[in-house]
Amino acid sequence: SPSSLLATDDHDQAAPGADPKHLPGTVETELLPPSIADSRAKAVWDPLLKEVSQQINTPSLLVWFEGTVPTAFENSTLVLWVPNHFALEYIETRFGELIRKVLKEQVGADADLLVQAPDSSSSINSTRSR
Repeated sequence: SPSSLLATDDHDQAAPGADPKHLPGTVETELLPPSIADSRAKAVWDPLLKEVSQQINTPSLLVWFEGTVPTAFENSTLVLWVPNHFALEYIETRFGELIRKVLKEQVGADADLLVQAPDSSSSINSTRSR
């Protein structure tokens, strides 16, 4: 009967988290970046990404930068957090030179870029090992 369905719904709501199988969002939260955007880094990254996207003009560009988080801007170095090592390598290989060029134009000649992935690899490590 409808009244018994309402009673079970009320019971489920009264005990949130009692059964983890009924919380579909728990798995997704683990995929979020461990870092949050830094406001100064975001202020550098947003116009930088806009300029880079105008120069490259490819629909796939924004796909590659989805999930990218500007986590710091210190000592003229912009730190970007990317979701995985594959994204790090692709962004460095395809866009690294252009991003650095535009970054220097917008911020200054001493500006640099550091791309980091959750497996603790970074663009500095990958470029030195080549």
